[in-house]
Amino acid sequence: MKKLKVGFLIAFIMMMASCSNTNEKFTFEEELLNALDNSGINYYEEIIHYEIKDNFIIGFYTADHSIFHTIYDLSSGTIKNIGRGGSVDQNGGIAIFEKHEHMPSNLSYFSSNNPDVEKVEVRGELAKKINYQDLSFWIIFSDEPIAEEDLIAYDDQGNQVNLIQ
Repeated sequence: MKKLKVGFLIAFIMMMASCSNTNEKFTFEEELLNALDNSGINYYEEIIHYEIKDNFIIGFYTADHSIFHTIYDLSSGTIKNIGRGGSVDQNGGIAIFEKHEHMPSNLSYFSSNNPDVEKVEVRGELAKKINYQDLSFWIIFSDEPIAEEDLIAYDDQGNQVNLIQ
C-alpha cells in the first residue's frame, strides 16, 4: 500500500511537472488553489494544510474564523473537487465525519480553546497537530468511527485536560 502511495505521488508530481510550460512552474499548493477556485468555493482565505489519503486529497482552508475541509479526487489524473465538509471554529470546535465513497477513512479535526492542550489521542492513537502561523488544530484518520468522547486531550505534563473549555 505504501509503495502504491509513493508511486502515485511520484506519478502525480511528474504529471504536474509536464503540465507546466518551461517559463511557469506550479507548486502543488498552487494546483490546489486553482482547484479550489474552480470548485465554486469563493469565500476561502487560504489553504492551511492538506493530506493525501488513497486517491483523495483532503484540503483544509480558513474562512470567517473557521477551519473547513474539501475533498479532491485524483484518480482521473486531474484535481477534481468532489465534496465539501463541515467546519470548526478556530477558537475551539470538533468536526467528525464518517467514511463514505468520497472519504477513504473516518476523519476528525478539531481546535482547542484550552491553552493547556499539547496533544490529543483517539483510542490511544496520537492525533496529528497542525501548526500554521498562529493557528493550531489536530486531525486524525481512523478505520473505526470516531466519537467526541474518543478525543482525549493532555497537557505538557501528560495530565488529562478538557479539549474544549
